[in-house]
Amino acid sequence: MRKIYLHKRFDSFLLSDPHTDEKIQSLIEETSKYINSLEEYNSEVKNLAPEKVQEYGIKEIDIKDFQDNLDDAKKNAKTFAKQEPDKDETVDPWFISRYPYPVCSKFIRHDSAVEVISTKKKYLNEDDIVSMEEVGAFNPWDDYRPGNYYIITYKNINDTEQGKKMLKDYHEEKDAKIKRQQRLQKLSSELNDFVHQYKESKNYSPEKEFKEKYEDKLAKAEKIYERSGYMTVLRDYLAVNGNLLFIADYNGLDGDNWSVNNDANYCVWVAKLNDEQLDKVKKLSRELTKLENDN
Repeated sequence: MRKIYLHKRFDSFLLSDPHTDEKIQSLIEETSKYINSLEEYNSEVKNLAPEKVQEYGIKEIDIKDFQDNLDDAKKNAKTFAKQEPDKDETVDPWFISRYPYPVCSKFIRHDSAVEVISTKKKYLNEDDIVSMEEVGAFNPWDDYRPGNYYIITYKNINDTEQGKKMLKDYHEEKDAKIKRQQRLQKLSSELNDFVHQYKESKNYSPEKEFKEKYEDKLAKAEKIYERSGYMTVLRDYLAVNGNLLFIADYNGLDGDNWSVNNDANYCVWVAKLNDEQLDKVKKLSRELTKLENDN
C-alpha cells in the first residue's frame, strides 16, 4: 500500500521541485499497474463460490479512491509542465545531496562530465524522502532521515573542451585502476600458489622444536612481504634468512587454536629454497608490495 499512499501526496511534491517528465510518467504507470492488479483481484473474488467468500470473509476492494488519485496525478503532471519558465520540455537533471556543491563546479557523474547550475537547500520530511526514493533520487541502500538536504541541478558538458579533457583523464585513470587491480590479483594468486606448496607438515615445527632450531634465525630474517588486516593488525608475512623462507600466518583471533602456535601468535613454516626459488619469491613480493602501496 506504500506506493499508492505516495500518490495521495502527489500534489505538493510534483509542484515543488524539479522533475523530469519520465519520472512523473513512471509513477503514473506504476500506479496504473497497481490498480490493474486490484481489478484482477476483484475479478477473482467475484468468481469464488459464495460459501467460500462467506467462510473466509473475502471482500472486494473499493478502488475508486485509487483511480481518483491517479487522475489527480495526471492533472498535476500537466499543471507542472505548464509552469516551466520556457517552452522547452526538457528539464535539467538533478540529484539530492547531503552536502552543497558550489555553482559552476565540475565533476564526473555517471560517466559524464557535468557542471553545477544551482544548489538549493531544502528540508525534507519523511513523506518527501519516501517520494524521492520512489523516483530514484536516493540510493536505495542508504538510510535517509528527515533533515536539510541540497537539490543539485546540473548540465552535461561532455562536448566542451574542458569536458572532453575531464572525460579523457577520467577514463585513463579508470583504465589504469582496472589494469592495476588485474595485476594485483594475478601477482597475489602467483605468490599464494608459490607459498602454498611449502605449507606442509614437514616444513612445520612444534613450538619447542621451532625455538631450538629457528628462533634466532627468524629474529635476524628480512621481511620481504607482509599483509595488514583490520585495524592494521599484521596478519601474515614472509621473511628470508639465507636460503630459509619463513611463512608466518597470524593465529590469534577468536576461534583460533593457539596451542598450534610455534612463534608467539603465529604459525610459522620454514622451507629451504634454492637460488632460483628465492629470486622468484622475492621478485613477486617486491612487485606485489609496490602495487599494494601505490595509491
